Amino acid sequence: MAAIYVGLNLYFPYHTPEDTAHFGFWGNFLPQSSWVSQALAPLFIFIGAIFINTVFNRNEFLDRNTYTPALLYLTLMSAFHCFYFLDGFGVAQFCIIMAIHQLFQLYQNEDGRKRVFNIGFWLGLACTYHPVLVLLLVVAFWMVWIIRPFVMRESILLVVGFLIPLIYGGFYSAWAGLKIQNEQITATAIELNIEDVVVIGGLTFLFIILSLGTLTQKIQQSSIRLKKLFRTLFILINFTLLLTIFEYFFYTKKEGLAMVFVPLMFVLPYSFGYKKLRDVSTIAFYILLLFSIVRFVFPLQFLEFG
Repeated sequence: MAAIYVGLNLYFPYHTPEDTAHFGFWGNFLPQSSWVSQALAPLFIFIGAIFINTVFNRNEFLDRNTYTPALLYLTLMSAFHCFYFLDGFGVAQFCIIMAIHQLFQLYQNEDGRKRVFNIGFWLGLACTYHPVLVLLLVVAFWMVWIIRPFVMRESILLVVGFLIPLIYGGFYSAWAGLKIQNEQITATAIELNIEDVVVIGGLTFLFIILSLGTLTQKIQQSSIRLKKLFRTLFILINFTLLLTIFEYFFYTKKEGLAMVFVPLMFVLPYSFGYKKLRDVSTIAFYILLLFSIVRFVFPLQFLEFG
């Protein structure tokens, strides 16, 4: 599916490369017009989709294995610039997925030092590519303490893991003589068309509404561990929403909205769980899939958002 979207964008250039790709502390080392950028961007999204789906099934968010999270993630992300051209935001989003992968491997009664360090490392690495995410450190403590009891040694390892990439990134920036400007601490792309916002945002909201019944029932019947995982997801959803609002009003960047879809992938599949509403969810998904393809052939770029 990722290859289909890339091929459509090559033949019908809906998304175009930015003049400068921001990679946070690492400068602007890879132009978006290069084939490397256009090959790595969908690869990061595709691998991220696999990890999201693996985490979803491994932690038994549903009673059966499903590919719905990966399918929804690829379809929704196809609306964003970072799907087609690599920048720091795309790399940072992949790092957040890897941090969630480590977070959801924590258990109450097992040694969590390795996992906690890895969580801090992936989040710190994400911050070097997308510096505005530095606020995640506070949220990371919160999420870890929901799953695990407070252990001072683990908390220290979380901070150490978080700081290591930032220290290396800071040294590289100083050595290369880079100066991080305001526009470089957030996503590279600023374009997001109004039809994408209306259709994708509207259908996503519909999926959320359709998932509420099944999701509520699942949470009530789930184990203590799964309830804790849901709590961490709701925290992450709220954080990414607030971060999106912050980036839009302070930096006029809309691409940050894509970050919200990472935690939402653990919620939206429940919209297909309630039998009486399953047909509605299926129709909504086909509309989303059709729109994600047709918009390349019949773009409405004159309706630009922002």
